Amino acid sequence: MRVLDEETMNRVAEYNIRYQREHGRSPSFRNVMHALGLGSLATVQRYVRALERRGSLEFEKDGSHSTAPFPIERRIHHC
Repeated sequence: MRVLDEETMNRVAEYNIRYQREHGRSPSFRNVMHALGLGSLATVQRYVRALERRGSLEFEKDGSHSTAPFPIERRIHHC
């Protein structure tokens, strides 16, 4: 399995924050993929799941599978 890039991980988390501030909801995985130029939805999912495991993002409680997790801003790790 490929190692996840820390810079990309931070970009995904920060994009989630910006998108939610601007739109009042979390972006879809497809929004994240296109905005950050990632190659596939599977790649987005790998980064989002890693951020979730790290505690930087949490899934919304509405049960939706199409939205990316919302950010917990105070926990975002900056290098």
